[in-house]
Amino acid sequence: MKLPITISALAELGNINIKTLYYYDKIWLLKPSLRKNNNYRVYGKKEILLLQQILFYKELGFCLLDIKDIISSEEFNVITSLKKQKSLLQKEKKDIGERIYTIDDTILNYNKDNMIDYAWLYKRVWKKYRKQAIEKYGAEIIGHSENSVWMLWSNKIQELIDIQNKNWIALFNARERDHTSKEVQTLIAEHYNIIKTFWWKTPTDDEYLWLAQMYIDDITFVTIENLEYPEFATFLQSAMKYFIQAV
Repeated sequence: MKLPITISALAELGNINIKTLYYYDKIWLLKPSLRKNNNYRVYGKKEILLLQQILFYKELGFCLLDIKDIISSEEFNVITSLKKQKSLLQKEKKDIGERIYTIDDTILNYNKDNMIDYAWLYKRVWKKYRKQAIEKYGAEIIGHSENSVWMLWSNKIQELIDIQNKNWIALFNARERDHTSKEVQTLIAEHYNIIKTFWWKTPTDDEYLWLAQMYIDDITFVTIENLEYPEFATFLQSAMKYFIQAV
């Protein structure tokens, strides 16, 4: 490969959207090595290796802000970083093994028509975000929320999920519109009520803004059909902030 490479070549190399690289440039996470006279971004060996680090850390669940702190540190070293990632991946391998066990056990119980403990079935699925939520809101609130979901499961949960998906698609399609418009704010109000139902409580302003920040920090929330849309996360955060201020 001849260096430096264009932004489109780097996007293809990393199997990511060009818009993601534009966003990384905007937030000073990954800057091009230089810009040509036509303002085209080009990237060298250093940037290619940094992108690998960014993608590795994302796969491990790090938010972009934390990744930026890591790779911009004076103590950052690629080899040391790779060794740390290997250690984290080994832990993840153990977690994956436990999830596979859970899936196998679920299949066994399903075939025996013996599926009783729904909360246990979802223990692994929600482990990551459940821990974050408990740290922020407390076990009691999260327990109420989980209980409400299990109560809805038999006849209402699919209806609620369908409503949530419809609202999410509508917000995505409106992402280039004014976040203060009546149309967008109506959709955000629907989103707020959906969250209220799932959480089994009315979110405080801080809690709702925390969720808006999570959309920014974790790109998986705004990854649609394997394409990342960081501008959608920014749109959501702006719209949610405006909603809180206007209420």
